[in-house]
Amino acid sequence: FTESVECYENAIRLNPLYENSWYILGCASMSIEQWEKAARAFLQVVSIDGNNGEAWNNLATAYLRMGPEYRARALHALREAIKFLHDSWRVWSNFMHVSFSLGMLSLSVQAMGRLVDLRAGKVGADCVDLDVLRSIISAVSRGAAFAGMPEADAKAKEQRLISQIDSLLVRKIEARITSSAPVWRAMADYWFWRNDFTHCLDCYIKAYRCISNMPQVSYAPPVFNDAVDAALELVSMYENFGEKTQVVRVPSEANDQDGVVPSERKTVAVEQLVCADWKHQAKMVLRGLIGKGKESFEGTPAYTKLVDALNELRSGN
Repeated sequence: FTESVECYENAIRLNPLYENSWYILGCASMSIEQWEKAARAFLQVVSIDGNNGEAWNNLATAYLRMGPEYRARALHALREAIKFLHDSWRVWSNFMHVSFSLGMLSLSVQAMGRLVDLRAGKVGADCVDLDVLRSIISAVSRGAAFAGMPEADAKAKEQRLISQIDSLLVRKIEARITSSAPVWRAMADYWFWRNDFTHCLDCYIKAYRCISNMPQVSYAPPVFNDAVDAALELVSMYENFGEKTQVVRVPSEANDQDGVVPSERKTVAVEQLVCADWKHQAKMVLRGLIGKGKESFEGTPAYTKLVDALNELRSGN
C-alpha cells in the first residue's frame, strides 16, 4: 500500500482533478494508517463530487482516527454521508457514537431509531447499543443533558429530548425488540424516572418473561438462577408499584352517544391503581417458576428463595 500511495500521489500531480485517483489515494493511506493524508485525499474527493457518500464516510473515519479534537469535523462528514448512504447501518452507527461523544443526545436518539429500523428484523436486540441507551437515559434523568445552558433553553431542549426518547422507546424499540431482558430493564429505568409506574412495571414483567420462557430454565442452572433473580426483582416491583395510583386517560362515556365518529372520540383523566391485584400476580410468577424448576432444582438455594418469597406473600395475605 505504501507503493500505491506513492503511485497515486504521482498520478494526482499529473491530473489533480481526477476524483478516482484521490479516492484510491485516500483508501491506500487508510490502509497504512496515514490518517491525515487520507483525510486530505477524501477532502479533495468531496470537493470535486460532494455527492460521494463513501468518500464522506471515509473522511469521517480518518478524522476519528486523528483524535478527539476532530470529532466535530467527523460529525459534519457523517451528516453529509447520511444524505447519500441513508440505508447504511454502519454510517448511522458511527453517527450515533460520534454525536453522543459530543453530547448531542438528540442526534444520538435519532440515529438509534434509524438503526432499529434498519437492523431489528435481522439482528433483533443487537441493533440497540445498550451502553449508549443507558447513558442517554442516565444523562436526561440526572438533568445533565443540557447542564451549563440557560435554564429556559435547557428546559425547552430537555422537553424535546424527552419527547424523542418516548417515541424511540414506544414506537421503535418496544414495538420491535421483545426478547432482551437488559433492554427492557433499561427502559424500565426511564419510565420510573418519568413516574410512569404502569409502564415501568410492564417492562419488568417483559424482562422476566424473556428469561422464564427460555426452555433451558427447567434444567440449566445458570438460566434458572437468572430467572430466580428476575422473578424476585419482579415481585419487588409488584410490591413497590402495585398500590401506587397513577393518572391515566380512558375513553369518555360521551363516546357511547350515537353519532360520535372515531376521530372525535374523547378521553378523560382518571386515577387508577398501577396493579390492583399485584399480590395475585406476584404469587403467579413465583408459583410458575417453582413449577418449572421443581424437578431439577428443588432444595437448591435458588429454589428455596422462591419458596420463601411465596410463603412470605401468603403470610401477608
